[in-house]
Amino acid sequence: MGVGGGVGGGGGLQSSSLDTAGVAQRIREILSSHNIGQRLFARHVLGLSQGTVSELLSKPKHWDKLTEKGRESYRRMHAWACDDANIRALKAYAPKKGTDRLRRTRVNKRREFSQRM
Repeated sequence: MGVGGGVGGGGGLQSSSLDTAGVAQRIREILSSHNIGQRLFARHVLGLSQGTVSELLSKPKHWDKLTEKGRESYRRMHAWACDDANIRALKAYAPKKGTDRLRRTRVNKRREFSQRM
């Protein structure tokens, strides 16, 4: 997996339940305050698609209603959120604002212009 969040043996989280709504809220707050996108978080921390993570964060199910795979996702999110080093590491993966996107936009505009000629 990518950045932090490895729960390994579980450290006691395997058998205890988590407040999934609380975990989801905390992750949303962290992502928002650090300007980290869900796609980046999904890929590098959970190894899931952005759509799946969006669903986990916006509609958290009660712990008892989750499959083991669903529970593991919340365990990873919880473990990741508990360590500031994980947040800093993920921020390092984030593209700098506007750099890559701006370059791609310019290239695409040039192509569109040359195709019109």
